[in-house]
Amino acid sequence: YRECVQEYDKQDTIDFQRYLGDRQQTVKMTLSLRHPLEQKEFVKLKPDRETAENLSSVTDRQLAAIRRGLQGSLNHGPILNYPVSDVHFGLHWLEVGRGTSDLVLASAAASLAGQLFKNASPALMEPMMEVSVTVDEAFFSAVLTDLSNRRAKIQEIQQQGELKSVLAVAPLSELVG
Repeated sequence: YRECVQEYDKQDTIDFQRYLGDRQQTVKMTLSLRHPLEQKEFVKLKPDRETAENLSSVTDRQLAAIRRGLQGSLNHGPILNYPVSDVHFGLHWLEVGRGTSDLVLASAAASLAGQLFKNASPALMEPMMEVSVTVDEAFFSAVLTDLSNRRAKIQEIQQQGELKSVLAVAPLSELVG
């Protein structure tokens, strides 16, 4: 199984604060969810007139830490903890407190991605299989009944002499056994 989001262009901000030892480490970040067909890069800076100066100061090291955190967030979806697929991110704002470690930056990105997934209508994707069954006409109705009990969607029925062929799409979990 995989999980996906149904609503893209969702945007959210996190004000992340952690203490490592006696030092406070802070990150303020704004991200949006993007569809992979709209944006080729996994994380892309999304400057506008108000945020261009802020995003111009983002270093490659910070971007790499954010990318690591976001990659990690894809391993556990909000529904049943399956991997999340078909998601890219836009970075709209980043403020990193002095002395903040890359680990805290990656944690903030992962936490914000989790928030975004929950608010973007997450859905569970189930593996589907294309099935072709060829049977004698005497058993045809029993096969159709069995396929419909397995949540199959009939795509096509063809006559081949005395045999009938059924093309269907069914969930893999229903085909086992």
